[in-house]
Amino acid sequence: MLGVFFFLGLTSIEISGASAYSLLEVGLFTLIFLCILCMAIAYLDSPQFFLTLVILCITSLAFIQLISSLSAYTAGIVTSPNLNNHDLFLNYSNIRFFNQLQSWTLALIVLPLLINKQRFGKYFYIFILIAIGWWFLLLASGSRGTMLSIIIASISTYIIYRKDAFPWLKFQAISLIGGLCLYISLIIILPFFIYSEAASGTLLRTSSPGRIYLWQHAWQLIQENPVLGIGPMNFACDATNFVAAHPHNSIIQIAVEWGIPAAMIAISLFIYGIYNWIKKTTTTINTNDVSPDQKTIQICLFASLITATCHSLLSGIIVMPLSQTMMVLIIGWMLGIHLSNRPQAVPQNETTNNAAKKTTKSTTKVVLTMISLFCLIAVISGIYKTLPNQDLAIEHGRSELVKFIPRFWQQGKLCELNPQAISRLDMSYE
Repeated sequence: MLGVFFFLGLTSIEISGASAYSLLEVGLFTLIFLCILCMAIAYLDSPQFFLTLVILCITSLAFIQLISSLSAYTAGIVTSPNLNNHDLFLNYSNIRFFNQLQSWTLALIVLPLLINKQRFGKYFYIFILIAIGWWFLLLASGSRGTMLSIIIASISTYIIYRKDAFPWLKFQAISLIGGLCLYISLIIILPFFIYSEAASGTLLRTSSPGRIYLWQHAWQLIQENPVLGIGPMNFACDATNFVAAHPHNSIIQIAVEWGIPAAMIAISLFIYGIYNWIKKTTTTINTNDVSPDQKTIQICLFASLITATCHSLLSGIIVMPLSQTMMVLIIGWMLGIHLSNRPQAVPQNETTNNAAKKTTKSTTKVVLTMISLFCLIAVISGIYKTLPNQDLAIEHGRSELVKFIPRFWQQGKLCELNPQAISRLDMSYE
């Protein structure tokens, strides 16, 4: 099914007007899939070291971001009465990129509180403060997508794992309450006490990048090109759309760019994977086949994936590099756990079996090397294509557009500006 999926992507390139950019996205998605396999292998090679390293990385990331945001808060509260919540996240070009990161990590932030008491127990209060701070930053950022997604994930986790999910839910609730108290103290009470007014910004953002328009526009394009789509990454090349470079919905994005059949394959693979994960983990949780820590890890990973999946229906999680990196980590980790629980086949002829393994390994190495090199060339050729005509944008008084292009890893609008696009933009402003 993955082979058909990528074949459809390559085929859809033929109908797009920006083949280098389309090939870039196909190559990027292929490399992401290969990175997931590498992550699964890394887990299988050393599960305990993998676990320790991931926990240290995620908690360190949260701690550094928390220190950065609190430093910005201190500077803001001291110098100005007009403190804005978004000023706490100035190290992100868009606050939504931070929220996408949280959608992957929020379910895992309490993991060190639940496992390996001998190793992590003495740092309990440090980890609980980091978890509280991580929830505080979610509330301060005002993300509706992450908030809604973690609620859905929590309900789903409880329904599937029942009493085994209670410890995870308990620490998430404690962290949420602590984060809410911190939010009320720092964002509402303290600014009001100092300046007689609360900080600007709301608990949940009310602005929107025009999702309804993007979905309607994507639906029109899907109707025009239902089988192969308009070409990978070509939603960003549409001269009639200057709202956003992607439709803020993972399934719609695949459907409009790769075609409906590719989208159906993606949905089928996800459902198949989740079904097998739930079937295997719910079976092993009720037995002594896995340790209590392993059960907890499986629950946290499930909650993380569901949170990010739900958020991907409202945001560009499959587009942005920070969330793509977390996607590689989480799905690769889950794949590694899934493969580690598979029963081993008993070889009937050791000599024949070793020879077959050696041949398969050599063939696999050659094929994967060729695919990787091809994909790297595709990505590099797309990045270093002729830059958009920025002088044209400045000439037409649209200098603000220059900063958005040609960064496919930020805004995503790779395709060249042209007079038709500029004139359409002028009409939309009028």
